Amino acid sequence: MKYIFLVLSIILGSCSVQQKVKTRVIVLTDSIQKPYAFLNELKIVSSDKLIAKKTNIAIQRLSENVQLKTTIPEERLALKKKFLKECNVVGISECKSVPEGYKIITNTNYLLNIEYTYNGYRSTTNWYKYACFDLKTGEQLTYDKMFANPDKMLKKYNESYQSVFTGYLQHNNQETDEEREEYQSYKEHLKTRKPFQLTDLNTIEFIYTQTKKIDRIRFHYQGGGGNYRQLYPNDYIEFTIEELKSYLHDSFKERIELTK
Repeated sequence: MKYIFLVLSIILGSCSVQQKVKTRVIVLTDSIQKPYAFLNELKIVSSDKLIAKKTNIAIQRLSENVQLKTTIPEERLALKKKFLKECNVVGISECKSVPEGYKIITNTNYLLNIEYTYNGYRSTTNWYKYACFDLKTGEQLTYDKMFANPDKMLKKYNESYQSVFTGYLQHNNQETDEEREEYQSYKEHLKTRKPFQLTDLNTIEFIYTQTKKIDRIRFHYQGGGGNYRQLYPNDYIEFTIEELKSYLHDSFKERIELTK
């Protein structure tokens, strides 16, 4: 019996070692010179190849470049360069490539926060998407994985956003043309804006303490239209983790090691 127990211990011990996945995030870069454009693509490398593949595909779903059919990061980067060069030949009006870029905000405790930037040719406006990916599962961290009752969280988000603009209106003295114009813009925005939807809870950014614990969660809303007008300077609504504790799913609390 002792011998059997010893064998089982060795097997279980070796399994626990195998379950420890090592993951790296690599930023692949390239450029073209005329006109100058910097290109990049993210590549997830993991000791678990399935997780690496799932994460790469999940990240690539952010891309506005639908013509990039391959999921292999190196091939995607090469195609971006090829398409941009072709744009210089056919002209901007016929160009189907979308200038884009990825920025790693944080990569802490196997949670990868990304800012994805894109714009259209002839446009000076950059638009953004924010997302977090769980490098332990290879999946995007979405509202249904974070919140026990997403509808209540969505209500809180919309009310907080509304109160920010209401506060602007209350404190705007309308003493100058600029203030009056700003007042009318905010007032019109509150009347016509479409409320945030559940998927808007996916545009998250985690802010950490020095001990690598999540201290705050930001919900970004900057984008290309609708309720994403660039009026509010911060372009996000932020809550402390303590404010959100009662909204969080127990499994998510466990995932981020949030004490009860």
